[in-house]
Amino acid sequence: AAAVMEAAAGRPSPLLGAAAARAMLTPRVGVRGLGFVVEGATPETLLVSLQGWTDGFASMLVMVPDKGQAAVVMTNGDNGEFLIGEILRALSAAYHWAYFIPEAKPLYRLDPAVIAGYTGRYRLGPETVLDVAADEQGLTVKAAGRAPARFFVESETVFFSMDTPARIRFQRDEAGRVDRLVLVQGRALSEAIRIEDERCP
Repeated sequence: AAAVMEAAAGRPSPLLGAAAARAMLTPRVGVRGLGFVVEGATPETLLVSLQGWTDGFASMLVMVPDKGQAAVVMTNGDNGEFLIGEILRALSAAYHWAYFIPEAKPLYRLDPAVIAGYTGRYRLGPETVLDVAADEQGLTVKAAGRAPARFFVESETVFFSMDTPARIRFQRDEAGRVDRLVLVQGRALSEAIRIEDERCP
């Protein structure tokens, strides 16, 4: 991280040249760059990140090039992403980053029948199934091997979480039935299709 930021700023780096470093800090397809997720519309709000996980581990690297700062958080647990989020929010408050700032939101309530229409199982890619269940203030979403995340009502179709920096948005088919949810993480969107009687892990 230090070498990339140094080279991108035009200072000598033993690892890579300025052009390569700047290319790594430039989004290519959506928020995807050369090896990193690159977010932010201006140099002052640029955030470069990379997440990694496997069974029993979760990690994240973030760079804030405008400040010349970076952090790497490595955890030894399947639910480490929640700890990573807390640490990054604390770092953001301490170092005045433009990201990871908790957003104050009013809580709304929906008719239980509306909430019930969202519950069920949704397939997010070939390996991941999300179980969506109702709770007293909104929904809980759980993937196998991970702690459930609570989502609160933002609007009739959109829910936000304080456990993870993500929103979920439900969509309906032409018949008006909820048939998918969209997981929104920054500018990255992932679609999960509702499944019925399919046998899932």
